[in-house]
Amino acid sequence: MQTGFGPDVFTFPVDSGDVINLIYTPGMWPEENSYIVYDHQGNVLVSQNSVQHNGPNSTYGLISCQSCPAPLNLSASITSSTTADLSWQTNSANPFNLEWGLSGFVQGSGNLVSNLSQSSYTLTSLTSNQAYDFYVQAVCDTNDVSNWSGPFSFTPAPTPCYAPFWVSPTVVTDSTAEIFWVPTSTDSLWNLEWGLTGFIPGTGNMVNNITTTNYTIPNLSPLTTYDVYVQTVCDTTNLSSWSHVTSFTTMGSPASPGTCGSFTLMLYDSWGDGWNGGSMTVNVNNVFYQDFTMTHGHGPETFLVSVDSADQVDFIYNAGSWPSENSYEIYDENMNMIASQSGANGSGPPGTLGLIACDGGGFQNLSCGTYTLKLFDGFGNGWNNSYLEVSVNNQLNHNATLISGFGPSITSFVVDSNDVIDLIYHPSGNYQGFIQDGYQLIDPTGNVVVEEICQDTIGPASNHGLVACQSSIPPPNVIVDNPLSFKIYPNPANSQLNIKSSMEITSATLRNLLGQVVLSRIDDNIQEIDLSDVPSGNYLLTLSNGDKFSAQKINVLK
Repeated sequence: MQTGFGPDVFTFPVDSGDVINLIYTPGMWPEENSYIVYDHQGNVLVSQNSVQHNGPNSTYGLISCQSCPAPLNLSASITSSTTADLSWQTNSANPFNLEWGLSGFVQGSGNLVSNLSQSSYTLTSLTSNQAYDFYVQAVCDTNDVSNWSGPFSFTPAPTPCYAPFWVSPTVVTDSTAEIFWVPTSTDSLWNLEWGLTGFIPGTGNMVNNITTTNYTIPNLSPLTTYDVYVQTVCDTTNLSSWSHVTSFTTMGSPASPGTCGSFTLMLYDSWGDGWNGGSMTVNVNNVFYQDFTMTHGHGPETFLVSVDSADQVDFIYNAGSWPSENSYEIYDENMNMIASQSGANGSGPPGTLGLIACDGGGFQNLSCGTYTLKLFDGFGNGWNNSYLEVSVNNQLNHNATLISGFGPSITSFVVDSNDVIDLIYHPSGNYQGFIQDGYQLIDPTGNVVVEEICQDTIGPASNHGLVACQSSIPPPNVIVDNPLSFKIYPNPANSQLNIKSSMEITSATLRNLLGQVVLSRIDDNIQEIDLSDVPSGNYLLTLSNGDKFSAQKINVLK
């Protein structure tokens, strides 16, 4: 038809029993086209509309002047490696007979399914990669059946099955390692294989049919490197390839438990390739304790430092390649975060010195406890070489700065009751470097005793003569954490997490470090996530646009 909506009507003569093929040839805009074929009595034999953007299907094997027309356009849709949905076209409400079997079977020797009321049928328990044929016949009445249509051939084949896209150890001790992975689909079954580093897959220790996205490998040897692989089980005959190898090294045998307990050190890497030769040296009471590093992955990689009451613990960062990707967190014996440092601008995270164990009551001679200092930047570019001098009783305790981002950068220091604290701000030479710099000082009970935010070209105010363990300064309004990345903010988050992405995000899944799903959302263009029902802790957020996945660690603080 040359123009218009139609219909344009064409007729052609046929003899009884003629076989008619209607072959569609697409032109421009084929999705707009459709056609209908009527027999000599005006009955509709075929009605074809456009299929997606390809135009209407062609029609083959239409036989003229039949009292009981045969079904047309047989097809099969493979739904798994062992199932297929068969279908055909008809313009009557008559039932059908179906016969199927291995490709090439002789009709009459196949599997017969009689009196089907619908023009479709699902076959199950098929053999993957085995070719099959099927035929269909219309039953117009008990004495009038159509010719058989077919054969139509099809071969069940496995649907795509993908390996987990991120495999990482989360907690490694001297004898165990917890392995966590992120699935790339809705699958819920996995295999895991592990062994000494360098082992050939197939020769390691196999763990089959794991139903969670984490597994703890037991009975490992101290100070030993292992490799691990994870595989998705899509169904009994359809397995993914193995994930890329992930390696980890167990810790040394733990020292005798300290009278205080343990500090916890968590290492992270933003790129996901470990610390690339970087390490963290830990000294206790100025004596070397151990070097810690992470060889791969995003982390966290977790280490314990045994401490006695009043031990002084120093964490000294040693840079390797790509140090700005590195970050770490330190938790005290009660799992309270007491330090959080990140690298930026080509430099690694600063070290943390002078932490005192068990300062909350079991600690010798220091009866006040730990003060926490948080640094922020409203522009998100760090303090630009400005820094805050922290002095206790007119003695320098440490210098604190925010290398990059919005913060917070967290440091801690221990004081006795009635110690005098001075916080002295030192601006950089460029006034634009300290606009929007800010800081908070939090006492051992969690109260904000000082908050300063720069609103001019001078920088935040210094504070002198703060007496430890006295509430001489009423806390002002608590500063609202600003975003620390271009894509996900704020982090840490409290009640809402905002998302900015160049691509439309259609699914978001929040998992805890045990791999359990805490929150899941599927929607168009997700830009925020409600965290009001999510408890405090570390989580892994997985985002997808339906094609690609990305994951980032977030911290929820209530």
